[in-house]
Amino acid sequence: MAELAKLVIFSSFVHQLTFTLFSSLSFAIGTVQDAGLIFLSAMANTIANEIINDGGTIEEVISTTLVVLPLGTAALGLVLMLLGKFRLLDIVSYLPMPVIGGYLAFIGYFCLEAGVALCIGKSMTTISDWAYLLEPRSLLLATPGLLAALILTIISRKAKNDAVLPTAMVAIPALFYLVLYLCSVTLDEARDSGWIGEETPPVAPKELIHLVDFNLVHWSMIKKCMGTWVGMLFVVAFASCLDIAAVSIDMGKPLDTNKEMVTVGASNFMSGLLFGFTGSYIFSQTIFTYRTGCHSRLVGVFIMAAYLFVCISPINILSVAPLFFLGSTLIFIGYDLLWEWLVDIREKLFLMEYLVLLTTFIAIQIIGMDFGIIFGVVVAVIDHVASTTRISSLQRVMKRSRAVWSNDHWQLLQLHGYHPSNPKIVTLELSGPVFFGSSQKVMDEIMNEIGLSVSEDEVKKMSMASPHTSTHISGLRRNNSFPKNRRVQTLFEALEFSERLLIQSKSKGRHGHENLMRSQLNSHLIDSDSSHHKLTYIFTNILREELSEDEKSLIDGIGPYYEETTFRGGEPIFQKDTHPDAFYIVLKGAVAVPRDRKRSEKIASPKVLSSSNLMELSLSSSNLMAIGDDDTSLISSFHNVGGIFGYCDFLLKRQRTFHAYASGDATVVARFTSQSLETMKRDDWPLYVIVQNLLLQASLMDLANCTCHN
Repeated sequence: MAELAKLVIFSSFVHQLTFTLFSSLSFAIGTVQDAGLIFLSAMANTIANEIINDGGTIEEVISTTLVVLPLGTAALGLVLMLLGKFRLLDIVSYLPMPVIGGYLAFIGYFCLEAGVALCIGKSMTTISDWAYLLEPRSLLLATPGLLAALILTIISRKAKNDAVLPTAMVAIPALFYLVLYLCSVTLDEARDSGWIGEETPPVAPKELIHLVDFNLVHWSMIKKCMGTWVGMLFVVAFASCLDIAAVSIDMGKPLDTNKEMVTVGASNFMSGLLFGFTGSYIFSQTIFTYRTGCHSRLVGVFIMAAYLFVCISPINILSVAPLFFLGSTLIFIGYDLLWEWLVDIREKLFLMEYLVLLTTFIAIQIIGMDFGIIFGVVVAVIDHVASTTRISSLQRVMKRSRAVWSNDHWQLLQLHGYHPSNPKIVTLELSGPVFFGSSQKVMDEIMNEIGLSVSEDEVKKMSMASPHTSTHISGLRRNNSFPKNRRVQTLFEALEFSERLLIQSKSKGRHGHENLMRSQLNSHLIDSDSSHHKLTYIFTNILREELSEDEKSLIDGIGPYYEETTFRGGEPIFQKDTHPDAFYIVLKGAVAVPRDRKRSEKIASPKVLSSSNLMELSLSSSNLMAIGDDDTSLISSFHNVGGIFGYCDFLLKRQRTFHAYASGDATVVARFTSQSLETMKRDDWPLYVIVQNLLLQASLMDLANCTCHN
C-alpha cells in the first residue's frame, strides 16, 4: 500500500531528525534499516496469520500491526539507550580488524548488488540473481548505472576540488533528461522501457492518520511477538555497533560506541512513539556524505526536507527520476568499499589477516551477516593462537642493575658478569603471551641458555609467572644462594642481587651471611654519617675514568649547590603532572616509582611503607615488599643509594610523568634545582660540566636497559 510506504518515509524523517540533533557526527545519515525490518516483517506475518486464522479482517491486521510494531520499536530504543548509558557495548571494540574489514567488503558488495537491482528493476538477493545481466534488456539498463558509478569513483579518488563530485552527480540526471529531449522521448516512453519507475496513485498525508483504529487492535499479539522482539534486540544492537565501528574505521578516527548507541536508541524510541519502525546509522550513506566532504548538519536538514516533500507531495519521485542514476549512487559506494577492503587493504595486512578478511566476506555471503561475522571471529582467534604458539617469545637482552658500584667491582662485573662471550649474569625476556602448550618449549630454551633443571611444577606455573621473575629466580636457585622465602619484585632487583653474589664469589676473603648481602660501596655509603661524602663518592664511582684527579677535587665543592631533604616512609617526593623544578640523587634509603596514579595512591600510605614492614635495605634496592604478594605489580622501578631520578622531565622542562615515593623511613635525597644549576653554571663552570656528564651517564644507563629499540 502506498500509505504504508509513506509511513516508512516519515519514520526515516524521525530517525534523521534525531541523528541530526544528537549524533556526534555532523554528517550522520540515519533511516529505517533492514536489520530490524527483517524481524518486524516476521512479527507482521505472525500477527496477520493469527488474526486471519481467527476470522479477523484486513483492517484489524493493519491496525494491530501498526501498533505492535511501533511499540516494539520504542521498547527497542529504550533498551539501547540503557545499554549505551551504562557502557555495555564496548565489546565491539574487541572485534578483530580483519573481521570488520570483511564486513565492510560485504557492505560494498551489498551496495553494488542493490544498485544493479535498482537499475534493472528486479530483486537481487542471491549470487544466482546476477544471471539477470545475461538478458540483453537488463544489461542495457544496468550499463549506464555501472559506468556512471565508475565515473563517480574516479572523481572521488582523483579530484582535488570538493565541488567536482556533487557537480557530477547533478550533471548525470541532467544529461539523461537532455538525451530524452534531443531524442524526442517522453517520460511515459522512458518508463515503459524501464529507465524510470512506474507511476502509483497519489496519497494525501491525511490518509496516514486513518490507518490505525485502536478499537480493532488485538493486544494479545504483543505476547506472541516477544520472542521475535528479543532476537531483534540482539541483532539491531550488534548491527548498529558494527555500523558505528565501520564508520570509525573508514574515517580513521575513534568513536564512542556507547554514546552513539544512545543516539540510535533515542531515534528508535521517537520513531516508535510516532508509529514508525526500527532504524540506525546507514553506513553507506554516512560514509558517502563523509567522502564528499560535506561535514555539516545542513546535510541532515536537506535530507529531512526531502523526506517531508515525499510525504506531502502527491508525486512519486521514482516515477520521474532515472533509475540508473539512483542505482549508480549505491554502486559508487560498492565500488569504493570493495576496492578499498579487498584490494588496497592487501598491502596493509599480513597474509593470514587478509585470509581472515576474505573468509569473513565469503562466510557472510553463505550463512548470513551475524553468523558470518561470528565465524570470522572464530577463525581470527584460531589464527591468533596458532601464530602465537609458533613464534618463540624468548630472547636474550642486555640489562644491568641501577646499583652504583666501586670502580673495582665495576671492572669485575665487566670481566665476569657481562663478558660478551661468556656472561655469568644473563637476562632473558619473554615478549609475548605464554600458553600452557608452549610453556615446555620456553622452559627448554631457558635450560639451553643458562643450564637449569626444571621441574614439572615449574612448567605448569610458567604461563602464570612473570617472565623476568621466573627466569631470575630459577637461575639463582642453581647456586643454592637465593632465600626460599624471598621473592624478586622487579628485574633490576634480581640483577642487583645477582651482581652482589658474583662480586662476593670473585672477591678475596669471605664474610658472614650478612656481609654477603652488602657490597663494599653500599656498605660504605650506608654506614657513612657524611651525606656530602656520600655524594662525592657517588659522583666518583658513576663517572669513573672520565674524571681526572683535578676534576675529582672539584666535586668537593658541590655542597652549596644542592639541598638535602629527608622523607618518611610512604611520603611523596614529587607527584605526577607537577612542575619539574629539580632532579634528585638518593643518599640514604630507597625511592619507589609506582605504575600509575590510582595505584600510587594505594601505596602512598605511611602505614604500608613503614620501616617495620620493609626488608633490610642492604639486601636490595627494591624494598617495597610490604605491599604484599598480590600487589607487587604496582611498582615500576626502585632507586637505591646513588640512584638518580627525575632528571628526564627536569631537562625536557615537561610535567612530571610519574610519581616518586620514599620506600623507607628517613630516606634522604640530594635535590638539585634549576636555580642552583644556573648558579653553578655561572660561578663554577667546570663543576657544572661534571654534573652534566653525570646526567648523560645516567641517561645512557637507562637507554642501555631499554629494549624498545631492539
